[in-house]
Amino acid sequence: DGGNWYLKDGVLRADSRIKNWNIATITNGLFKNVDVQMKVRFVDYEEDNSSSISINLGKQRVYTGREDSGISFSVYGSGFVRLYDTAKKENLNGYKHYVEHVDEWFDMRIKAVNNQITIYINGNELWSGRADSLENGYLALQADYANIEIDDISVRPIS
Repeated sequence: DGGNWYLKDGVLRADSRIKNWNIATITNGLFKNVDVQMKVRFVDYEEDNSSSISINLGKQRVYTGREDSGISFSVYGSGFVRLYDTAKKENLNGYKHYVEHVDEWFDMRIKAVNNQITIYINGNELWSGRADSLENGYLALQADYANIEIDDISVRPIS
């Protein structure tokens, strides 16, 4: 782990601006169907694709299986939004979406139900489709080369 996670003034903060990457597993066990929502803003970052915040769903606990088999939903300092399937090594949404002001609060949401993944930014559905490589797994947050603030995070099982 190359950074720090901590709470300040009721907001979860990730400091990894000069420290490479920073991962925090946020579920104690495997999930099957889950809905994750949070408000995010970039505080100190590069305005390119080196800085990012990601919600990772993966089969390995330590690094959420990001390099093995899983899904990574990321927003970059440039504003680009990416959904990446690590098993197939492919972008699922093709960099078609953009967050205009990453330094202002925006909403990220990912729903994973029976291999069906749906991602949202600010309540707008950006992509929905199957991720056959991920049936269940662990859930983690990752910040890369950025100081990030996260508020109103919720992780809810879906039955």
